[in-house]
Amino acid sequence: MFNKSFDVQLLIISVTVLTLAGILEVWSSSFVYSISHKHTPYFFIERQVAFVVLGAILAYLFYRMDYNILRKGSYFFLFLSFFFLLLLYFGFGDSIRGACRWLKIGGFSFQPSELARFSIILYTAQFLAKKGNKIINFRIGFLPLYLVICLFSLLVIVEPDVGSAILIVVTVLTIMYVAGARILHIILGLSPMIAGTIFVILIHPSKVHRVTQFFNHTVIFQVQQSLITIGSGGLFGKWAQGGGSYKNLFLPDAYNDFILSGLGEDFGFIGIFVVTVAIFCLIFSIFRIALRVKDDFARYVCLGIGISIAYQSIVNMGTAVGLLPSKGITLPFVSYGGTSLVTNFVIMGILLSIVSRNA
Repeated sequence: MFNKSFDVQLLIISVTVLTLAGILEVWSSSFVYSISHKHTPYFFIERQVAFVVLGAILAYLFYRMDYNILRKGSYFFLFLSFFFLLLLYFGFGDSIRGACRWLKIGGFSFQPSELARFSIILYTAQFLAKKGNKIINFRIGFLPLYLVICLFSLLVIVEPDVGSAILIVVTVLTIMYVAGARILHIILGLSPMIAGTIFVILIHPSKVHRVTQFFNHTVIFQVQQSLITIGSGGLFGKWAQGGGSYKNLFLPDAYNDFILSGLGEDFGFIGIFVVTVAIFCLIFSIFRIALRVKDDFARYVCLGIGISIAYQSIVNMGTAVGLLPSKGITLPFVSYGGTSLVTNFVIMGILLSIVSRNA
């Protein structure tokens, strides 16, 4: 028995704060770029609002649906994700900045890796709930799920999308550890994955340059601009004065990967603090739910969602302040991006469904 009201209120308030902060900052940081490249100041903000509305509708539909349907449908979502990832390598992928991460069909495009993140959490939860204590057995419990991780991670990492591949691996292995997998098995499983990640980095000169700069403590251009942008915001930011220089194309990807920097300049330390607290409260509420639900499948789903959002937030914020190499990971509910935003709303709907059916 747990306080559903508190968990639901904390989750909804956190998501609302993050979403509103994202809408404000996407508008503020994108309108100059939108005018210069799209010939309208509303290109990005219109889409962001549309994604929020679509995501909210889907969240409500998933909330009304019994989450146990997803237990049975986990194989379907896994196969669908696998199919979409394969399409990237058969002429349907849209290459942007040397990475083929977007699947383009007609006038519609999305990131299959986001669907894969969602699908793998469902499949992992279903697998572990079914296996129970057999997870300690390498051949029966650990190996089958590990091979699935390897397959999906391989498809994602060769796009190349190292950040999303690491997200999948970290999420699944953490859930497996909590479910009772032996730490030795997890360490052995990480070895080839680390080797594969290093290999992919080495065959892409841009990634080698980025990593070497990071370990040599050389601040790359984007991070340098990001730090200047955050620092110039001071305590309360420059919103009242019309915002800062980042929106005048001073900082690349200000509405996406580096949206935290724009928040820092517009709303200052206070703005970053509010967003950080909202993210912490969101993750806290998710883990509270995971600890209190009785159903193993629901518990592992909650755990996977919490780990995924925590990883995304840490990497995005760490990149903005130069503590981590750039990975192209969005800030949940804040950064511009339809696939990520809609996916996160859907998993919030699943969380609410779990809470409502675990009194």
